[in-house]
Amino acid sequence: MEVFDLTTTDMPYYDNLLKNPEYYRREKGLIGEIVRISPEVYFSLCAVMREEKNLKGELSALVPEYIDKYAKAMRAGDKFPIPVLELLRNEQEGRQRVAAAQKIGMKKIPVLLVFPVIDWRDWNIVDVIGERIAEQRIRG
Repeated sequence: MEVFDLTTTDMPYYDNLLKNPEYYRREKGLIGEIVRISPEVYFSLCAVMREEKNLKGELSALVPEYIDKYAKAMRAGDKFPIPVLELLRNEQEGRQRVAAAQKIGMKKIPVLLVFPVIDWRDWNIVDVIGERIAEQRIRG
């Protein structure tokens, strides 16, 4: 059961990135790609981006009431905007939705991953986040 609408993040900036990827690559130096990752990897990446020492700090921001409300709506068939991880600005949107999807048993969730256009020959800039995402993309 797909509970996420892959056509929207519900944020105009990222929705425009989905609709006009070449413009964003050329003019803004950004690439957006929808990847499927586990909720655990999502929360881990959030923690790394926020420089949390462990997941406990990241998970403490979750609001159980929202998670329960969203999980109930997901079970009822409602569609939700896809979560976002933007590596350049260390921003995320969608923790509550990811936790709700995890609660209803989803093992992998779609996430719009936004990252800068880089010269991949310069491997010294590839860090743990890039390695994890590459691993997830390869595994599917």
